[in-house]
Amino acid sequence: MIDIQTFSETHQRYFGLNIVFGKTKNKVSCHETVVTVEVKTFFGTFIGEGSNKKAAKANATEKALSSTICPFLNR
Repeated sequence: MIDIQTFSETHQRYFGLNIVFGKTKNKVSCHETVVTVEVKTFFGTFIGEGSNKKAAKANATEKALSSTICPFLNR
């Protein structure tokens, strides 16, 4: 697993484009908040959820890394 910054730098080197985070949504239930964030990459858009924005971004990035179409991850 790599962090958001390393993923972003690798994506930028590989494609010449930066990743873009967008569409932040907050869902509040009785006792917890769930933040939803999407990350747009050259090879797709991935959605992550977490208890805060940082966790949601990390989860979205992790989904992008674990996708079968991520071209720069050595499996």
